[in-house]
Amino acid sequence: RSIPIILMTYMNPIFAYGAQAFAEDSARAGVDGLIIPDLPMEEEGRLTDKLTENSIALIRLAALTSPKERLERIAKRTEGFLYAVTVKGTTGAQTSFAETVGDYIQELKEMTSTPVLAGFGVSTPDHVRQLSQYGDGVVVGSQIVNCFHEGKRDTIVELIQASKKQPTR
Repeated sequence: RSIPIILMTYMNPIFAYGAQAFAEDSARAGVDGLIIPDLPMEEEGRLTDKLTENSIALIRLAALTSPKERLERIAKRTEGFLYAVTVKGTTGAQTSFAETVGDYIQELKEMTSTPVLAGFGVSTPDHVRQLSQYGDGVVVGSQIVNCFHEGKRDTIVELIQASKKQPTR
């Protein structure tokens, strides 16, 4: 299999399921990486061990509002890629991104050799193109799920096409 499967969930379902069983069943299902937005780095200990035992990468999120020292710790510990959160608040459609988002992503890229993918609030092909110029990729999550439920196949295709890297000149 050449395309990694990344699962995004929250801690409550993992606690309810049981960390060991969740990690084992996720690995059996072919999950390669896990994004848990509400898991603070300070509380990930035992879960990280279970994921590592099952060869599942824990992808850390780097928030715009985090101090540089915290971002450095997150960047050093991330696996798979570093998820650069591009908005303050929650995921979902945004009208625009902060003017400093490019500098923020560049700063993260200087902290790690792991790819830096930008995400949160990405809802249009223009957003994808804008963020693609800074990072190693873009995460489009909620908008694709919304388009899927609304039967907007063409919009999904546009978002995916916009995310493909353009050749450099």
